[in-house]
Amino acid sequence: MRVLFVGINPGIRSAQLGHHFAGYSNRFWKLLFDARLVPEPIGTEQDVRLPEWGFGITNLVARATPGIDTLRPEEYVEGARVGVDPRLVTQLRRGEFSSQAHIDLHGMVQTDAKEALRAFIIDSTRKGLRSITVVHGRGLGSPGGRPILKHATVKWLSHGYLSGFVLAFTTARPADGGAGALYVLLKRERRRAPFAVLSGTKRHD
Repeated sequence: MRVLFVGINPGIRSAQLGHHFAGYSNRFWKLLFDARLVPEPIGTEQDVRLPEWGFGITNLVARATPGIDTLRPEEYVEGARVGVDPRLVTQLRRGEFSSQAHIDLHGMVQTDAKEALRAFIIDSTRKGLRSITVVHGRGLGSPGGRPILKHATVKWLSHGYLSGFVLAFTTARPADGGAGALYVLLKRERRRAPFAVLSGTKRHD
């Protein structure tokens, strides 16, 4: 991929059609051709052809709105281990990985939530799961309406012991909890075979 075009979030028409930059006044497709980035004029319904020319396209926030003024900063969060293929993060953001398990931390105090998340991620990794969903809630009942558990979950996934199991995470799509949940992509567990040690002519397992 040469270039990844990143939109803020889909407009209403884009969400209805299922294609990017579909608004009547959006000039993205015209400018793409005018800038000679593509060899022929294409429109929103041909967005699936962008990889032919080395381009990708995605959105920061999955929720469709008439404009960006109704979006809230806390709606979106994303993290990825350095070196992770950006295409994996894009797939995760789009919900293209089928969630194989989920945990609901909503309503727990932080100490209980951290321990529950730790046990869940370790168990999921040992089972060979790759994609899980973590529900942390929107924090509407927290003091000041701040999503305290959400921020804590992001910290646990990106720092310390649990981060060793995680490749990437993104805010879930609206159907899976939106701003109140995260998609998490786990590392594969490395199963190490036992050593067979040779001592002289004798083998010691």
